[in-house]
Amino acid sequence: MKSSRYGCGLIVMLFLLAGCGGGDSTAIKQNKSDAATTESVFDPMVQAIDKAKTVEDLSADRTRELDKELEKSQ
Repeated sequence: MKSSRYGCGLIVMLFLLAGCGGGDSTAIKQNKSDAATTESVFDPMVQAIDKAKTVEDLSADRTRELDKELEKSQ
C-alpha cells in the first residue's frame, strides 16, 4: 500500500517538475535586465547599505595606512 502511494507521489512530482520546463531563455534574460533597471521600494535602503559599506571600506583603508605609519615611526 505504501509503495503504491510512494510511486504515485513520485509520478506526480515528475509531472510537476516537467511542467516547470525551461521556457524561452531570451525572455528570461529580458526579464532579468528589466528587473535590474526598475526601481523598488527597497532601493533607498539598499543604497544606504551600499554607502555604509563604502564608508566602512574607506575607514578600514585609512586605519591600515595609519597603522603602517605608526609601525614606521616606532
